[in-house]
Amino acid sequence: MKVKLASVAVFSLLALMLFAPVAGFGQENSYKVFELTEDKKGKVSAEAISTLEKEMNDAASAGFYFKDFTYGLVVMNRSVGENQYRYEYRLLPTENESIMRAELQNAATYGYTYKGNYIFQPDFDKKHETLVLVVLERDKSGTGVLYEYQTMRSTSLSLNEKKLQEAANQLQKAADNGFRFNAAAPDWFLLQKPLPETAKKDGNLTANFQTAKTKACGTSEVNFSVKTDKAQHPAPEPEAGQAIVYFLRTGWSADQVKVAMDGEWLGTNKGNNYFYINADPGTHYFCAKNGIYYRVLALTLAPDKTYFLQSGNTDFDFLAVTEADGREKLEKLNLSISEKKR
Repeated sequence: MKVKLASVAVFSLLALMLFAPVAGFGQENSYKVFELTEDKKGKVSAEAISTLEKEMNDAASAGFYFKDFTYGLVVMNRSVGENQYRYEYRLLPTENESIMRAELQNAATYGYTYKGNYIFQPDFDKKHETLVLVVLERDKSGTGVLYEYQTMRSTSLSLNEKKLQEAANQLQKAADNGFRFNAAAPDWFLLQKPLPETAKKDGNLTANFQTAKTKACGTSEVNFSVKTDKAQHPAPEPEAGQAIVYFLRTGWSADQVKVAMDGEWLGTNKGNNYFYINADPGTHYFCAKNGIYYRVLALTLAPDKTYFLQSGNTDFDFLAVTEADGREKLEKLNLSISEKKR
């Protein structure tokens, strides 16, 4: 089976290279091809994805841009004589359609747009989680169009006429709201529509997500042992001249959300947990990490004020909520106590 897939990949790649100049009316092109490697168990590791992303951005710095992603091969090309560093790339791995939608929208506010995806399934004869690796591209000039994304489940599609009509109605409703079809994966459709320029994040957060992520999450990993303390429920006011920030994890979940501020990891919340810190007034960068997924935001803290940052289960959000809403949620949560592992 691997031989057949490799043959198809090589044939497709040759066809792309041979016919691309024709599409460009005789203009010569040069190409770079990168492979997404698997580990010994036939799975794609986070390290392999990170390596591929770096290779793509190194090529982009020499003027290459994304062309196609097929059979584990990324193809990038450029016109001969063209070496302008115009694009940046991110690879978004996900096995969950709703998380993917939230990740796409988060990236979109930093100027990234969907360019393609690769669907990886370790064994086609058995039911495994399907990994969808989404390619995101950002125009460094800042002139690219921003999009709002929406996904629609397609598992109900079959020869059943009623189900097909329901799907058609959903697509029509999305179209009436300005969305247009973009791509499809085994279990979902991806739809998009242009966002107003004002939706782009700027000011405290740079349009480059990686820079914002480094400011918020830092460059080193810290692991915590965490336990839930149901015997006490402290909810102090800020210390004099300081701000206090509560980190809330609403909804039950076995997953843990690790939180950082200004590049320093602070602690971890399980489902229905919270913890808090006192912080100096001023602008701070906050990070929440759940597995391989990150959320970042910037918040300017005022002295003697209380703030609530919430992470939930739906689409793994991380956002500031009002004090009234935060205090209401806080009453239902248990204290989380984290200790750094050595």
